[in-house]
Amino acid sequence: MGQKDLWQDFMPSEDSFFHTGDAKDIWRRYCGPLFLSVEDFMEVQKHLLNERLELLSHVSQQKKGIPDLKPASLEEFRSMPLTSYKDYRTSLSIEQNSWVDEVGQVWVQTSAPEGTYKRVPWTYRFQRVQWRNVIGAMILASAHTNEDIAVAPGIRALLILPPQPFASACLASCLSEQFPAQIIPPLEAAQKLPFRRRIDLGLQQALVHDLDFVISMTSSLLVTGERASKMANNGGISLNPTKTHHSVLWRLLVKRFGSRRNLLPKHLWSVKGIVSWGADTDIFKKRIEEQWGRPLYQLYASSESGILAMQESLKGYLAFLPDSVFLEFLPEEELDAGDNAKTVLISEVEDGKLYEPVITNFYGMPFLRYRQGDLVRIHKDSNSKVPRMSFHSRADDSIDLYGIARLNTKTVTQALEFAGIKHDNWCLRKEYEGDRAILMFYIEVAEGTQVPELERLLHKGLKTADQHYREAVYTMGFNPTRITALPQGSFQRLDGAGSRNGRQMKMNPPESMVEKLITIGERTQ
Repeated sequence: MGQKDLWQDFMPSEDSFFHTGDAKDIWRRYCGPLFLSVEDFMEVQKHLLNERLELLSHVSQQKKGIPDLKPASLEEFRSMPLTSYKDYRTSLSIEQNSWVDEVGQVWVQTSAPEGTYKRVPWTYRFQRVQWRNVIGAMILASAHTNEDIAVAPGIRALLILPPQPFASACLASCLSEQFPAQIIPPLEAAQKLPFRRRIDLGLQQALVHDLDFVISMTSSLLVTGERASKMANNGGISLNPTKTHHSVLWRLLVKRFGSRRNLLPKHLWSVKGIVSWGADTDIFKKRIEEQWGRPLYQLYASSESGILAMQESLKGYLAFLPDSVFLEFLPEEELDAGDNAKTVLISEVEDGKLYEPVITNFYGMPFLRYRQGDLVRIHKDSNSKVPRMSFHSRADDSIDLYGIARLNTKTVTQALEFAGIKHDNWCLRKEYEGDRAILMFYIEVAEGTQVPELERLLHKGLKTADQHYREAVYTMGFNPTRITALPQGSFQRLDGAGSRNGRQMKMNPPESMVEKLITIGERTQ
């Protein structure tokens, strides 16, 4: 028996709460943290932060790859510099690995700009909080009223996830040891397959076993629904009851010999809940709900923070969790203030304003006053509940593509040079064609330039410059690169529009800047 097993002997498994507690107890454990007052929320935050600061005072942080910070109070702590992943990259790298492993710890990774990865150690205590959050999400995704518990050990869940050590797959693997569930497709089998074959295997096995839950990033979920529809409408489902679950078979026969309409996943499976996350969730949400016949339940998470916020019900904004990380918020106007940037606490945020979350890990994890790189909008009402949030955009110079690639200025510049664009008169925004995210370049080009050929070269250049872009394109199955050609001199006529603190924005410029560029182009032609 290893150290991890010995430790777990003292900790109840997650399924034990379902065997010993009633609906009220289960609801309180898994959903209660979302319904705290601001005062209670801050009490939890400060207690866990004080525990974290004690650790900073007694542990040699340099040996664990953490900046050498030893604040004596919350006020002193909040006066310290903000950090980003570059402050931790060397000590968390595979080559250096100066982080001291703890019992039960796992290493996860996530995509980063320029085809790189971020590595993050998840301690055992942190994982337990995340397991609770995932189970809470499934409860809330399937609940019709408070204390309505449709989750139990043995549930059947279709998981379309990236392979380990990506965070979502690691979380699923560890949770499966604590909460018995029939994971479709089995994690070990899915690990070895390319993305589309992973989806097909999951759908084939879901036909055999039926489904209770679907859990996936929204971009992957959209592709899964499309492939399920194609399979159903092209005769890809066996009518043999030994190969197709009787419930699926019955639903299929009713639809096929009834209305004969286009078959969707909801005509094959009657799922209890759909749990999803990703920067494009609000865009894909309606289409996914049409596919699966259930409201989409949303999370907001990252590898560095775990699950940071989630919906308190199937409607409404996302509620922050008090015990994942300590939360500060950087106002939009402070984004480029450097070491002078001032944050506010959740008790001080203002309704309707944009903020970048700044997190500090609890439970012995590394990140201190760490900038998440996202912009979220805050929503407050007149009651005493903790403010809610909705995702807005990236706060830095990167663009998230399907939750797989993170494109930054350096990568895009390399792709432009590959396509023969060597000047600086361009900008890039993520936009949408229907329910598809696209990369819309606004570029000054010479008269007579063949835009389709330029798009082809840009697409090829991005695939050459960034392996995550190649993976994103393969996952979604189409070329997202688009160009709006502008006459030469358009950017010179902007008169400061689209700048932040005097710096013109190349990545995700405001809509006002793009509208002005288009107007300038139309007048010039």
